[in-house]
Amino acid sequence: MAFISPSRLKEYYGWFAENKAILDACMSFAQVKNSRLETAYLLYYHPRNKMVKKESFRGYVLKGEQKRQLNGLTEPLKQIFYPIQKSASTGGAKSGGSSRGNITDREIANLVNNGVFPANLSEGFSVYTERVLAYLHIHELQPFSAQHLVFDETLNIATELDILCIDNKVTAPPNKNIVNIQLKTGFDKNYELKTGYFCSPYVDNSDLESMPTNHKNIHQLQNFAEHIILKRNYDNLVMESVVLVVSESVTSKYRIDRALVALEDDIYENLRLRLEKDPTELEKKNIDLAAAIRKTKALFK
Repeated sequence: MAFISPSRLKEYYGWFAENKAILDACMSFAQVKNSRLETAYLLYYHPRNKMVKKESFRGYVLKGEQKRQLNGLTEPLKQIFYPIQKSASTGGAKSGGSSRGNITDREIANLVNNGVFPANLSEGFSVYTERVLAYLHIHELQPFSAQHLVFDETLNIATELDILCIDNKVTAPPNKNIVNIQLKTGFDKNYELKTGYFCSPYVDNSDLESMPTNHKNIHQLQNFAEHIILKRNYDNLVMESVVLVVSESVTSKYRIDRALVALEDDIYENLRLRLEKDPTELEKKNIDLAAAIRKTKALFK
């Protein structure tokens, strides 16, 4: 994939901060109506955005007469759908592991949300950030918000969306043109290596239980859970949600598998019912599951 030349870096970076700057300057919806920014405006200024915030030491908090703490998304997903996760090696340690992803997230958020460029334009951003930006620019996916906070009070869950983009290839509204991108860095190997199967503790006979767990499917489940929150709480404004995986050698976009999309209600109900059930029962189920897995492995040694 070709990168932008150093002489054009400033112009290139400015493209990523452009949409948010326009939205911030808007005085009313009339300024963007029937334009490519119409749907982005409706999400960027959605009334629900003022109902939740992230506080130091408390995490996500729903505002109101009595502040209510919300869970993040990752832990409930893990506890319910893949509690016994044996992760295959991804080969990411040599390139920085989780710190690499944190740097990339931070640099992209600062660029998109605040227009912050690298101090030394000739050096640019970190390598993985440059690869993400190159992919977005080539495919005309122009951001308008990063680390965008959304929530579902019924699930008692809030989460931050990595990058919200306008797909400039899509004709202006009434067509939806927003793409929610979940960003993953690394995963140079074993991305689709099966390590088990998803669980469905609160919905009986769900096809989730026949869907294998691997890095790819776990990421898709996370991404689809974000999409469900957007669909059910934010006027279904988003065209699609995708996972963008940036490895050392290639950048790949993964759309949500249709088999997973068909299980939307099962996913939502499992997350909702966790709030009505005794959490110790789920813990016991997961302990029993872990014991059964160990016993099965012992039989084949």
